[in-house]
Amino acid sequence: MSFFNQNSPQKRCSRGELPGFVCDYVSLIAQKPHKLSIQEARFVVFDTETTGFDFKKDRVINIGAVALKGGEIWVEDSLELMLRQDSAGGSEAVSVHQIMSKELHEGLEEEEALKVFLEYIRGDVLVAHYAAFDIQMMSALFQNHFGLNISNACIDTIALSQRIELGKYHNTPIKQGEYTLDALCKRYHIQITSRHKAAGDALATARLFQILLHQAPKKGIKTVKQLLS
Repeated sequence: MSFFNQNSPQKRCSRGELPGFVCDYVSLIAQKPHKLSIQEARFVVFDTETTGFDFKKDRVINIGAVALKGGEIWVEDSLELMLRQDSAGGSEAVSVHQIMSKELHEGLEEEEALKVFLEYIRGDVLVAHYAAFDIQMMSALFQNHFGLNISNACIDTIALSQRIELGKYHNTPIKQGEYTLDALCKRYHIQITSRHKAAGDALATARLFQILLHQAPKKGIKTVKQLLS
């Protein structure tokens, strides 16, 4: 048996090396949602606020998420977490997210926040604006504690909005700032509240995603697999 298989999450779970909530997540990830229709799937739209942009040294301080299913945003199925950290970041980071260090003192410890987050997202499809950053920050957190990455299928609303507006194989030059969350919300008449707070940005992104999903069938996108391809 290969080294990779011996140290796979499944093997580590069978040897009792990982907590039960991590093993539950690993099991759910194996049940890929690709065969579901867009109407059947549960999408988790999320956002993070961090102490900076360095994946090696900066930390997640705030997570916001809301679920979308059947084309509807389920506000009652939402999540907001503050993580206990020593610092909210430098002056540049604080000027963006406006979270002060004293607000973090009553937050959850990282491992407890991960437990809540993983139980919330399950094996469902994640959605984020500039998703690579949020996924990498959450994976860095997951790696620090358990040596694993966040492995859900993920949709970036930047790429999806370009696909819906310009076509899958477009080569149209993109103007700087044309696909920021602010620009897209203005274009689609979406009101943003609590900008640069994770919960507010997640809700704005969910509203954008909802509009894009409504337009997706016109582009021949009817299943999760087509959405992810």
